[in-house]
Amino acid sequence: MGSLTGYLQDQFRAHCPFGWSCSAEQSLLSDDLSDLLGYQSRADVRLSLADGSRHLWIEFEISRADPVANHAKYGTAAIFAPKGPEHALVSMVSAHIKRGRANLAAASVYLLRRAGVQAFQTSLFPHVGPEEIKAFNGQERASLVCEAQLSVKPEIERAIAVSSPVLHQYQHRIYFASNTLEVLLNARRWNAQIHDQSLRALWGKRTVTYFVFDPFSSQFAPSKFCGFISSAMLGLGIQSEDSRDFGMDLMGVRDYASLDESESRFDGHLARNHLVNRLGFREVKAADADDALRSAFSRWCALCENSIRVHKKGATLLLAP
Repeated sequence: MGSLTGYLQDQFRAHCPFGWSCSAEQSLLSDDLSDLLGYQSRADVRLSLADGSRHLWIEFEISRADPVANHAKYGTAAIFAPKGPEHALVSMVSAHIKRGRANLAAASVYLLRRAGVQAFQTSLFPHVGPEEIKAFNGQERASLVCEAQLSVKPEIERAIAVSSPVLHQYQHRIYFASNTLEVLLNARRWNAQIHDQSLRALWGKRTVTYFVFDPFSSQFAPSKFCGFISSAMLGLGIQSEDSRDFGMDLMGVRDYASLDESESRFDGHLARNHLVNRLGFREVKAADADDALRSAFSRWCALCENSIRVHKKGATLLLAP
């Protein structure tokens, strides 16, 4: 265990929110089962509400070569010792984890959900680069440098926020998108669905200021659409009809249209703040972007002119960390 994990365990306990309790190195399995299986399944931290209605089993993935291993341990523990829907895995992944390995783990979250397990993956210190994470992880556990530069309060808030439904409405359960992969898949979902005539009619033509950029497809999408996911019954292996093309719980035009007119908590400012402050997206005014990015945005706007109207104050582009 690196020193940063120990620091986080100490600080999560020290800054545990009111109404919650915090404990470290909590086992998912009995000692007898662990002896039988030959491995331990322990969460770095468990946050629990005092009334027992929620338990977050939190793993800090700081420099692990294969972070998906903890997903597998949690999923198999759920087979031998099933837990109710009040229990959820929250994997928090630092920038020191290679992108492909982080995305493999993020995609594995959906395998857990299909198996009926509540699971989420989100960022750990999203505004701290990989080399800085590596350096912090090599410092002493009680380092004053860590305490001065690595505040854990935003980390605790993020873990709770991404695993808490923003709202329930009819068959919908709406959560914040919890990691960059979900955000970019949402962007692709919007671009795929907006060419469906019936879905484009539901969307209409909307005025948008903030746009997420997908650097792998050179596409953009409204940040509000990208900042939330929609699930019919997340953690019970059931998807909404609008989210089956990728096989994941994401946002869809049909879900978006049904919520946008009726629910104040489904809010564009909340989505933008979540993407920037919790997930580390960077804002760039389209007018100030480099030539390649500005040209890509102009081409995309021309393709989507029947669906998107850029706000008269100009567009702001949200770039993934």
